[in-house]
Amino acid sequence: MNENKNNVKREEITIKSLAEIFLPKIWIIALVSVLLSAALGVYSQFLQSDKYTASGKYMVLKVPYTNSTSETSGLNSGEILAMQGMIANIREIINTNNFCQDVINQLENEEVYGDKYVGKLTTAALTGMTSVTLANAETTCYYFDVTTSDPELSKDIATVGGNILLDKFEGMGYAVKVVEIDTPILPASPDGKNVLRNSVIGFAAGLVISMLAIYIISRADIVVHSKEKLEDSFDIPILGVIPKPETEE
Repeated sequence: MNENKNNVKREEITIKSLAEIFLPKIWIIALVSVLLSAALGVYSQFLQSDKYTASGKYMVLKVPYTNSTSETSGLNSGEILAMQGMIANIREIINTNNFCQDVINQLENEEVYGDKYVGKLTTAALTGMTSVTLANAETTCYYFDVTTSDPELSKDIATVGGNILLDKFEGMGYAVKVVEIDTPILPASPDGKNVLRNSVIGFAAGLVISMLAIYIISRADIVVHSKEKLEDSFDIPILGVIPKPETEE
């Protein structure tokens, strides 16, 4: 028993062994990849609902150490990094229940919006609609983006949410101020659906899934199908090979 165990070779994973596994099944890999790519592409193009994004652009400015607040001085790299850290704090604020509830309360209670948003929004849903992104790595500007399936709702949330962020930031007592430099406007057209990107993702996912499945199945197969496989698996001499008989038609 021990001698037989010692005769078994530890099979190593090589490019040759992987080629022997995948090349005979290349048509399966290609078929699964193409089908999954096509499925995601069709879903993105025809089944995915249109999304509209409204954005407000804001800038974090340093308040000078003088009585005049109408002037600002230049920023060094350390100050820029510090202010970008504050923008990261803003990103965390928009994910809080308090911020989301403040936005909902204004949309539901202000006369300008009437009752069209009453009972239509929840804090959980609002969290998934909003985002804060840094405009540029060398600036202290950021975008407050809102994406929904209703262009008017996107604009209203971006407007209300942006103003609430200004108020919250002003109340924090930092030696900086935030100003609005671009007001949210009504989106004129839906966002791109990224059909090409999703198709590429689907193809890559199909490639990985099919190859992984084929590899697992091949490793689970304990039957020796060839002389070469027998030689690779066992360190024993092969005395002969019995050919497979030909069937008579």
